[in-house]
Amino acid sequence: MKILSHALLILLLILVAINCQANPASQDLIQLLQPTGSMQAKFIQTILDNANKPIARLEGNMALQRPGHFRWEVVSPIHQIIIVDKTKLWIYDPSIKQLLIRPAQSIFGGTPAFLLTNVNLLGKEFSVTRITSPKNWQWFAVTPKRKEKMFDTIQVGFFNHQLNELRMQDGLGHNLVVRFSQVRTQTSLPKNLFKLTVPANVDVVDQTRNYR
Repeated sequence: MKILSHALLILLLILVAINCQANPASQDLIQLLQPTGSMQAKFIQTILDNANKPIARLEGNMALQRPGHFRWEVVSPIHQIIIVDKTKLWIYDPSIKQLLIRPAQSIFGGTPAFLLTNVNLLGKEFSVTRITSPKNWQWFAVTPKRKEKMFDTIQVGFFNHQLNELRMQDGLGHNLVVRFSQVRTQTSLPKNLFKLTVPANVDVVDQTRNYR
């Protein structure tokens, strides 16, 4: 579930950050993210312990389409597909032949990712500051203001004005680094990319039916 929470927090931040109306650093971040109405890329996701030693490395593909759709597919060393379609979260794990469907609000309520459906609260929930950056890089630190936060900060890095790297630290001192490659933005994405087709013998756990 840690893999899931990291991925969702990062991707949902990208989805909603454009709506932030706050300080100059926030506006600079908006200007960089604004062209990213759609995005496809490969990623390498590395989790480091509090001594900065790698404890997990995942590779996969992602796709994002505003408003409110994204796909995060881990292909190595495990296979997992995560899809969000504004209101529902789909988690497919082929290794155990299970599809979990959960209401997005029940997962994100009380966390920064809840902003997916409450974009007007972004300025109240996050502080955005610039970080000193090397040439051709622009780095921002995005910090949640809530005490009951799931992470301490997310650092968003752009190289030549293109999203290139994300760094995150949780409350346990673990660090997450996501590096993107073969990035394509503003491309037409097929609608079925954000739909999930699973075999008939998969166990479907639908937790949206009784949710209010």
